[in-house]
Amino acid sequence: SQGFPLAMGAQLAMPDRQMFCFEGDGGFSMVMQDLETAARADIPVKIVILNNNSYMSQRARQRRYYGERYTGSTFDNPDFGEVAEDFGVPGRSIDEDEEIPEAVEWFLAEDGPALLEARIDPWLDTGDYDRD
Repeated sequence: SQGFPLAMGAQLAMPDRQMFCFEGDGGFSMVMQDLETAARADIPVKIVILNNNSYMSQRARQRRYYGERYTGSTFDNPDFGEVAEDFGVPGRSIDEDEEIPEAVEWFLAEDGPALLEARIDPWLDTGDYDRD
């Protein structure tokens, strides 16, 4: 949940390098108000949101330890691309693999901050995520 603010700090500390933040939707939701800071201060960090509409770590544990009795681990999100735009940061959301090349080209071409949301399968590669 602190990846985005830390990426902004790293971008300010190293302005000659491009910083990228890869954040889950749950963690990003806790700090998305910092989009306003990125826009106002023109901090050119690039944010990638992996949106699986869940707290994957809790969901994986509920599957493993509680017989797939899920509670509080899945939810609906807003369109984070639109949320970014509302805060003044260029944003885009994608759903299909075919959209990736053009979206990444757009994303990297943005001069200032930008956000790219990829909506993904909630069970994509959870594997042994919760392994002790």
